[in-house]
Amino acid sequence: MFFRHLNDLGELPTPPAGLTFEYLDETLKISIDPHKSIHAMPHFAEGVNKVFKMVGYKLIENNTLEAFITSDNPVIYFDPTIPTELMHPYNINRQRLDVELMFPITSHLMLWGHSELRPGSLSFQSITDRKFVKRANVLSTRFANRMVFSNVAHHQPLIEKYCALSPVISVTHLETRTGRGVIAGFTFGKREPMPKWRPQVSTIE
Repeated sequence: MFFRHLNDLGELPTPPAGLTFEYLDETLKISIDPHKSIHAMPHFAEGVNKVFKMVGYKLIENNTLEAFITSDNPVIYFDPTIPTELMHPYNINRQRLDVELMFPITSHLMLWGHSELRPGSLSFQSITDRKFVKRANVLSTRFANRMVFSNVAHHQPLIEKYCALSPVISVTHLETRTGRGVIAGFTFGKREPMPKWRPQVSTIE
């Protein structure tokens, strides 16, 4: 994916004689310098900050017998108008701007945000709606990267149902009038281990 993306941006040289782009795309492993992700963080934070400012918040106290699930990716947001099984992670319709945000803090506390609430507002609500909790647990499990945390054993079947897929970057390649282009976003897919970065070390003799 990274090789094709760089090629579409015109940042790769012409392949050596006898090697096709398709062959290199299938066999070449490209590792990314993890330090480079630091430079991308300000741009990512700016985009997420816009989402946070679009919603109002409630601190929800869960008074049902069903505990909240959380994960190693606990803060999630999505378009609430899309059915759970059809939604894409972090995908917000830029025309409608419908947003729902969930952050399970404990098994019985959640910071919940929604674009239908006054942006920036904060209130408290105690709930006894098991349907809300069960939906939140499905979403928390789907958005998990590698770990899901629960204090009850009966969540195991739910975790097993969604454990094969996580939010991953999706790149769509397009043909345009000026060449090839890409659209990047997120989807639920299999999380593959990234090739280990091995920095080049130069020595002076």
